[in-house]
Amino acid sequence: MAKETYDICIIGAGASGIAAAIAAKNAQNDAKVILLEEKDKVGQKILATGNGRCNLSNRNIDPSHYGGDIERYKHLLGSYSDDLDFFKSLGLVLHEDTEGRIYPYSNQASSVLNAFLRKLTELKIETECNFKAVSFVKNGKGYVIRSEDGREVISRVVIVAVGTPAGKHNYRIPEVLISSGETVKPFSPALAPLYVYPDVRQMKGTRVRAKATLLCGGQSLADETGEVQIGDGYLSGICIMNLSRVIGNEGEYTVVLDLIPDLPEVELDDYLTLMSSNSILLSELLSGILPKRIGEELMRACCPDVFKRKASSITDAEKEKVKKTLHTWTFAVKSIGPANQAQISVGGVTELDYRELESKHCRNVFYCGEVVNVDGKCGGYNLHWAWRSGITVGEAAAKRLRDNNE
Repeated sequence: MAKETYDICIIGAGASGIAAAIAAKNAQNDAKVILLEEKDKVGQKILATGNGRCNLSNRNIDPSHYGGDIERYKHLLGSYSDDLDFFKSLGLVLHEDTEGRIYPYSNQASSVLNAFLRKLTELKIETECNFKAVSFVKNGKGYVIRSEDGREVISRVVIVAVGTPAGKHNYRIPEVLISSGETVKPFSPALAPLYVYPDVRQMKGTRVRAKATLLCGGQSLADETGEVQIGDGYLSGICIMNLSRVIGNEGEYTVVLDLIPDLPEVELDDYLTLMSSNSILLSELLSGILPKRIGEELMRACCPDVFKRKASSITDAEKEKVKKTLHTWTFAVKSIGPANQAQISVGGVTELDYRELESKHCRNVFYCGEVVNVDGKCGGYNLHWAWRSGITVGEAAAKRLRDNNE
């Protein structure tokens, strides 16, 4: 018995894959479309985005918030209003926070997934879960997609939306990409904590607002201002995770924290004069500026015996060192990680057609989402790329079907 042939097969039922399937079916209603997913349900990663709230997009979409091959594909970005129209068509109401981040009005990622599932059912898009695609090969006018357990799906057009190894324990290139023969920039974790030295474990569980600057060889690469969260040997928080995207495989990197970026120097001087005339311990000198444990650790980095001396014993040289360290507390980056805590990966498929993200050597094969060598900052930028790239390739795949039938 001959196997059923689909018009469009999407490998990967995450954010970009689902968007591609919906766009393809909207553009060509009679197309037979199937989504293949290696997990037991579609769209599961969507539920974890934005701390369960699903940060869908951002008002401030701009290429400057992206890395990788974004210059090649920046014309595909569109704007956040495109996302508003897309989600409105799914029956989903959105809202914007004070920093321009776009969320579902319910503040629940499940609302987004449910809207997708309704639309997949409405459009009669088929899904097959527990299908881990390991290869696809040319077969006549289409492709045979094979799973790890030997199942096969035949399709005229293929869209690869397999995501990346982000959140996993290894960073191997997925087998299906190896089989495709595409040029793939190796994946590495990003939007992840930074393990640092000196040891920060004494401050574990604390957080502080700061300006964080990433340097390599003494040269400033990027800076971000926001809340720095301190963990078990690492720095985290949105500003730190954004800096992690910039770190390459070579070079010695440091993170410099300005813990008082908005405090005028005259106010700092007045504060230190007042507190150093007090009978408190030297370890408590910064208790009016910083969280307790952070202030204590900074004082320990600047002065000896801070838990034995009175604040009034501080010398002028020590006071100057404290003032400098408040602006330039420096930590050497030991590693990005742990890899299984990374929100995204940098790297991915390169050298695609800049207009429609089609493979240059496999006709009728398209790529979208995180598997393409494009990565964005925290704040909805990566999901925006998932929607826009998915819609781009879905519409391109439908157009290709029409062209082939003419």
